[in-house]
Amino acid sequence: MKKELLCGYKSRKQNNMLYILRPSPNKMPKLLKKWQKNPLTYSQVGCTKNEEVPKGFNKDKRRVLLGNGEDIFTKAKEALKNWKMYDVSWMDVHRPFAPLEKDETSVTFIKLFGIWFGAIPCRIVYTINECHNGVTYFGFAFGTVKDHPEVGEEKFVVEWHHQDDSVWYEVCAISKPGHFLTKCGYPVMRYLQGCFFRDTQKAMQRSVK
Repeated sequence: MKKELLCGYKSRKQNNMLYILRPSPNKMPKLLKKWQKNPLTYSQVGCTKNEEVPKGFNKDKRRVLLGNGEDIFTKAKEALKNWKMYDVSWMDVHRPFAPLEKDETSVTFIKLFGIWFGAIPCRIVYTINECHNGVTYFGFAFGTVKDHPEVGEEKFVVEWHHQDDSVWYEVCAISKPGHFLTKCGYPVMRYLQGCFFRDTQKAMQRSVK
């Protein structure tokens, strides 16, 4: 019998399941349905808007210049709409029901040592499409839901500064470990987060060429 590529550690306190290996395809529809109903794991929803850091959380923020002009901004917007910031060789986003709309859910997998690990579900908590003080903003943020190994929120936004015509991509995460195992392996989680910030910037730069 073919074994399911799924195992986990269940926390008695949180009643969460940490998925160590990528769930098999026949498991995904049921799991996605569950994740779509799972609650958010933090109360500070929208904390990335004003970048206020709750006690015990870490803030990570990176910005990169994508280019200049409306054409670059339009390409950057389309890249976010199509989740191109996740065009990273060691990450994969499963988002069959996740356009850039509030309350839509997606799940991310991470590839380490040639094996796809994890099931990291998130839900879009707000979207951004506005212009003020001479800057046009477009993007969104998602928050962690039950079964995510961390707790917190991550924001992806592109900015068009009309004064100098520059276009920027920014990612900001406010998070902390959300599971016993991720607390034990926190240095590894921080390293992977740093790798993601680096690679997502490169992915967005490629998307606007």
